[in-house]
Amino acid sequence: MKKDVASGIKRDFWLRIIVCLFVLLVSPWTWRIFSRNIIIGLSLVGFSVVLTLAAGGKLKQLLLLTFFFLVYFQQWQTTEKINLAYLDNDGQRVQQMRLRQYPPLYINFLGKKIWIPLGHWLEGRSESIILRRVKDNFGELMDLNLYFFANHPRERVGIREFEKFYFLFLPFFIWGVVSLVKKWSVFIWVLVVILPIVLTSIVGHRNELGSFSLFPFMVMAIVHGLVDFLKMVNEKRRIN
Repeated sequence: MKKDVASGIKRDFWLRIIVCLFVLLVSPWTWRIFSRNIIIGLSLVGFSVVLTLAAGGKLKQLLLLTFFFLVYFQQWQTTEKINLAYLDNDGQRVQQMRLRQYPPLYINFLGKKIWIPLGHWLEGRSESIILRRVKDNFGELMDLNLYFFANHPRERVGIREFEKFYFLFLPFFIWGVVSLVKKWSVFIWVLVVILPIVLTSIVGHRNELGSFSLFPFMVMAIVHGLVDFLKMVNEKRRIN
């Protein structure tokens, strides 16, 4: 009985490693990253492999932390920094259009009109501009078109879009995300998903390699989806 359990764990281990390497090898994102920066490519592959084996333990958590800081430092270093409060000419034009859409607003207090600059608060202050930029960055990061369809039809100005994963992987990615909700600890979710999304939303993603700090998560979600699918097919075949 113990031998069967050990054999099953071993088969599952090698299946995940093989599927992980397959996803890495066939993904256009992998080759684009390696063609531009081998060090970043090796960091991401290492992060993805460690993540494949991350079932717990202090050593694995330390490795995950090390790879996270290494990868995110590379993301920050290679990303074009833009002042979140800065508006170019077109941005200023749009801002003025929005300001004109706010009706005059005031309250009567002791027989005097007190005007409330609601439009300025919501559209003109630096804080509101920064918040909108962060929200826009977050929305783009969460758009699956960015990863599976080269962001079509919402291509970004000034950024050369490219397909990161083949669209055939999309169902397995969704399947994998659902699977990982049950399997990953809060620590891994925060480190691999939440922190990269929050930090990249703030820094921005004007990077010729894309938001590659999310690369390990994307790979692992696809891997888990594919592994679960292969196990299901194998189980049905055995039953039949």
